[in-house]
Amino acid sequence: LARASEQIRQGDLSVRSPVRREDEIGQLARSFNFMAATLAANYANLEGEVQARQRQLESLQSDLVRAHSVSVLSELIRGAARELNNPVTAIASFAELQKMKVAATRRDADEIRILDDILAQADRCRRIVSNLLQVAEPLAGEEVFLGLNGLIEPVVQLREYEMKVHNVRLVREYASSNPVVHVNPSRFRQLVLTLLMAADETARQRFAAASITVRTAAREKRALVEIFSAGAVKIDGDLQEDGASTGKDGPDPLPSVLALCSALAEQLHGRLTGESTEKGLSLALSVPLYTSDHVKPASEGTVENLNGMLRK
Repeated sequence: LARASEQIRQGDLSVRSPVRREDEIGQLARSFNFMAATLAANYANLEGEVQARQRQLESLQSDLVRAHSVSVLSELIRGAARELNNPVTAIASFAELQKMKVAATRRDADEIRILDDILAQADRCRRIVSNLLQVAEPLAGEEVFLGLNGLIEPVVQLREYEMKVHNVRLVREYASSNPVVHVNPSRFRQLVLTLLMAADETARQRFAAASITVRTAAREKRALVEIFSAGAVKIDGDLQEDGASTGKDGPDPLPSVLALCSALAEQLHGRLTGESTEKGLSLALSVPLYTSDHVKPASEGTVENLNGMLRK
């Protein structure tokens, strides 16, 4: 017993005392062994808990770093968007004044048409700036009731031109009921933006000409945003419309997308599912559905937010 006690004191919790007697000394040896086994088990459990806490701490630190990076990037985007808005407004104002001057004097149709083009492009820049400011809002905002269509439209508009340049057609299939959700707008938009970029990247890698459909719906007390990619694959210089695989596809992006975005969806009380096939990528984000009765008719702004920016 003395030798075993010394070994335990030195940190060897596997040592046990042999039990050779049935008297009080033997009972003491059995109690000693039980104590040593219990101590070893508790130490092992404690070590496991410490390792689990260490992993949680590392994960939390990583999340904090990512959150800080996103916050800094969002602030940079908002600053750049505000700076861009000033010269765009000046250009539009000068173009409008010049158009009025030309219309009142020379009435040159070609010059007026050029000025109309400048005004149209300036208006497009203003919409881009507005969408950037909405997508890059601070993440620490409150949850509000919003119409789903208008909530995601700034994100869709941000990606639309880039997709068009790369021969990816964007199709909107918005629910006419404009489902109402209760979410943090910035978090939700950034999540939808990540999903849309993943579908876009997959479409470019797999298809020579592709389309991405963004659909909103209300189903079983859930509001859904569904994103589908599909298209034609280049085979020996020809386009095959059925979307058959060429065997040259890159790694399946679905696992990484789900791993990245599932936790974000859970923070929004949502669920994220996906399916990757030869014909494309399918992603579905669902959050709790509300009715317009949940929205307080307190202000004109509330109605505007609920209606969103429905596209004609």
